[in-house]
Amino acid sequence: MEEEKKRLEEILRFQGIEEAGAKSKKLFLYKGMLEDKRKWACLVSRGLASQYETVVADSVALAGQLENSTKMEVADFGAGGGLLGLVLAIVCPAWNVTLIEASSRKAAFLAEAAGELNLANVEIENARAESLVGKQEFDMVVSRAAGKLKELAPVAFALLKQGGRYVALKAAQVEDEIAEARAENIRGIEVLKAQYPLSHGVAGRASIVVIKKL
Repeated sequence: MEEEKKRLEEILRFQGIEEAGAKSKKLFLYKGMLEDKRKWACLVSRGLASQYETVVADSVALAGQLENSTKMEVADFGAGGGLLGLVLAIVCPAWNVTLIEASSRKAAFLAEAAGELNLANVEIENARAESLVGKQEFDMVVSRAAGKLKELAPVAFALLKQGGRYVALKAAQVEDEIAEARAENIRGIEVLKAQYPLSHGVAGRASIVVIKKL
């Protein structure tokens, strides 16, 4: 238990996250909640649950590449069990994070987890992202392995303020997806390679795709 907390803390410190000790404890508690409710809400696969530290390292790598101490309105659409959005809310308390999830059970889990973790910067929207267009606007929209960029970017843009960014956590090889997106006239694409402490992976295991709403 203590060793796992230390490994989580190492991930946070590597990315320059402040108060890494306290935040790693919350990440550890969140893991327990995922394990308890995994089957009830179909939160994550058994394989993904066993790779919790790896998944957290990917999400925290995204935070490490962005202005993680700057106040922002952020949305995670297709939030699932919160492995991106809820992790970002824990490590970036300056961000107000809206978790958008169509599944009622998953949304209920997210609300319960946010409450138990005392995350005052989290809001839950039990809805499809498309239904929020015109009702809310965000500085940044994020997603994790939710679909192809050419399909997701237009939805993200509809939720973004002008000049806002859609940030997608993707697999290492994203060249084909980016080519497809550009063929759909989606511009302003930048690709960042996730960085990790040596004990948690190699640089470039995941790609962070940033697309600005021009």
